Amino acid sequence: MRAAHTTADPDAVEAALRQLTPSAERLLRARFGIGAARARGQTPALSLPARRLRQLEATAFRTLRLNAISPQPT
Repeated sequence: MRAAHTTADPDAVEAALRQLTPSAERLLRARFGIGAARARGQTPALSLPARRLRQLEATAFRTLRLNAISPQPT
């Protein structure tokens, strides 16, 4: 199976992350190494239980998907 490789516009990524709550933004930045020299996939140090981190991540992805369908005016 081949992995899909896409390159996202850095400005679009920043704009999308700004739509999230500060904790969700920190979580996704840490999780995917956005704007940092950290390796992707490392567990972020947000001092939250793993279950809460998963919930926060799911909510963040849901928000990003909804905003991708109907973008918020800037």
